[in-house]
Amino acid sequence: MMPSITDVARGDGWELRLGNCLRDEWPECDHVFTDTPYCDHVHAHHRTSKVGHGRTNVTLDFPPFDPFDRAVTAIKIAQVVSRWVLLFSDHESVSQWIEAVEFASLRKMRVGTWHKPGSTPQLTGDRPGQATEAVVIAHAQQRSRWNGGGLPAFWSYPTRDGCTRVHQTQKPLPLLERMVEQFTDPGELIIDPFAGSATSGVAAIRCGRRWVGWERDPDMFAVAKRRLEATHEQPQLPFEPRAKAQQGRLPL
Repeated sequence: MMPSITDVARGDGWELRLGNCLRDEWPECDHVFTDTPYCDHVHAHHRTSKVGHGRTNVTLDFPPFDPFDRAVTAIKIAQVVSRWVLLFSDHESVSQWIEAVEFASLRKMRVGTWHKPGSTPQLTGDRPGQATEAVVIAHAQQRSRWNGGGLPAFWSYPTRDGCTRVHQTQKPLPLLERMVEQFTDPGELIIDPFAGSATSGVAAIRCGRRWVGWERDPDMFAVAKRRLEATHEQPQLPFEPRAKAQQGRLPL
């Protein structure tokens, strides 16, 4: 049995914990952004691309989530969060996430879409490929507010964003930066209980937010720690929700 926390790395405005987040105490926070493990079906059929080797099946090296895992995670989130909750989800698990967040007395606000240009095609050719992932968007019980104006919950960013991928399900940094700017305010605390390579933490630091994350794999913890230590806040232009809406890009 893995102990709750075996190591902690800290920097200016961030903290990364090594261990099982569900066995640890979470700090009160403004937001939760996280990409939990997928369901059994997705783990069994996961495909990715490897440079120079075409498209191939790659076994995900972490266990899948089931309805109990989602329920426990949602309850933990509801106990500490005061504003937004963003949960990346395979489409098969969306209904279970909605049930879990509502059971935990969070408000289900929207199911957003991350569109992945250049996504892996359906190799069997017998059905359409999957070019999107869902984002279940929830909120604590108080009144909601966000910085996106009238924009839809739709983000179009390729999986490969020019950065070296160090995790099997790593999200593109520009996508997380965009979400941080749209849903959070400077100085607020975001937590990510399933941090992986800590892309959400890198985005938070670059955008002037605070961040706490958990990663249970020691090797990935070391990778995430190095990424966080190398990250610094970036000067940000005023966020304009209508600017570059089609491109979905942050001004740099």
